[in-house]
Amino acid sequence: MNPCFLKPTLELFPEPLPAKVTVKIGQNQPGRVAFNSSYYPAKLYGEKARSLLPDDPCYIIGREGITLLAIAPSPIPENQKSKIE
Repeated sequence: MNPCFLKPTLELFPEPLPAKVTVKIGQNQPGRVAFNSSYYPAKLYGEKARSLLPDDPCYIIGREGITLLAIAPSPIPENQKSKIE
């Protein structure tokens, strides 16, 4: 089978990393996030995840191909707030 047609593998990170939403991310609608000084496509991780709006903080918990997997924070630890803003 041609590897170009294989589904991207899911990779979960050992710990959540802070990011900021730049384009709305909905349950079935990918968006974009600012992460590590760049912008990436992102989608919600989990079936019950709530939508994220532009300027919302979020956490990146993994990736699928080049698409990052985002979750809403609950609540943001004080030592991480400055990294998101």
